[in-house]
Amino acid sequence: KLELADGTLVWLNSDSELRYPVKFAGSQRDVWLKGEGYFEVSKNPEKPFRVVVDDMIVKVLGTSFNINAYKDRGNILTTLVSGKVDIQDMSGKSLVVMSPNQQVDFRHGKISSVQEGDITRFVSWIDGKFYFNDMTLENIMSQLQRWYDIEVFFVDEELKSYPFTGVIRRDFTAGQIFEIIEKTTRVKFNVRGKCVTVNNIFLFSHRIVGSTCFCNRPSKSCKLGRERYDVKACF
Repeated sequence: KLELADGTLVWLNSDSELRYPVKFAGSQRDVWLKGEGYFEVSKNPEKPFRVVVDDMIVKVLGTSFNINAYKDRGNILTTLVSGKVDIQDMSGKSLVVMSPNQQVDFRHGKISSVQEGDITRFVSWIDGKFYFNDMTLENIMSQLQRWYDIEVFFVDEELKSYPFTGVIRRDFTAGQIFEIIEKTTRVKFNVRGKCVTVNNIFLFSHRIVGSTCFCNRPSKSCKLGRERYDVKACF
């Protein structure tokens, strides 16, 4: 958690960056975000707070909101918890003014959609939780890949679409999370160093173990929390 010069609080998710001045000068409070961040902005109507993300600007006076702008997503998701924010293009033109519990999907320089509903799953990470609501295994592994600094490989493309629902603490090891998912889906995780292979249970139990791992990132200090020593290689 960061506290900026104006009292604004910022939480940054894994693999995220925030560029900001030591002291805000001029008529606006500008910061630049890469990745994902949650903001609780200190109110100052005379000096608007702006978050610049790629080719989009989020302008606020005092509010709480989340921005997810990881490069692998291909879009920017802005989720408003309280207050109001103005989504703008880089020229400062207003595209949409958001209300609480709304989420704006911005891609290719324009608003793709505006949705309203339960936003819990989009901001639960600041409370130290993964919130998976009927989420595909592909999207889940994308989050875990960033958080645990691992490489993920799917043996079968069909596995990517497997759904999973659950709320899991972020202080769990990756191995603990894999075990939870295995109990409710037809998948098996093969872990070796930083290489994680997602297998179908049937394929995993019948496939001959090979001799080569596609992961080229061996690590002596693994954060995964478990090893499958009976498996000699990643497929």
